[in-house]
Amino acid sequence: MARPVRCRDKWRIRWVDEKGVRQSDVLDTHREAEFELRRHQTEVEERKRGLRPEVIEKTFGDLAAALDIGTDVFVLYAAAIFTGMRADELAALA
Repeated sequence: MARPVRCRDKWRIRWVDEKGVRQSDVLDTHREAEFELRRHQTEVEERKRGLRPEVIEKTFGDLAAALDIGTDVFVLYAAAIFTGMRADELAALA
């Protein structure tokens, strides 16, 4: 089983993700490092068993292309949704 190792004045953790790719992180305390390592290992195990959905890396450009709109328009609409902007405020920006 993996364990945190000292890396100068911090602690490094390493784990293998569900695709077999080695991952790494550096944390301030040993306690934080142990916790994060267990969390990462648990997430990987849950994904392998199908209990947690796979992480899909998508960019705003990918989503804009799927919706067949420009990236700048998509970002504007996304910002409006996340900030709770009203339709008239959004129209004033466009």
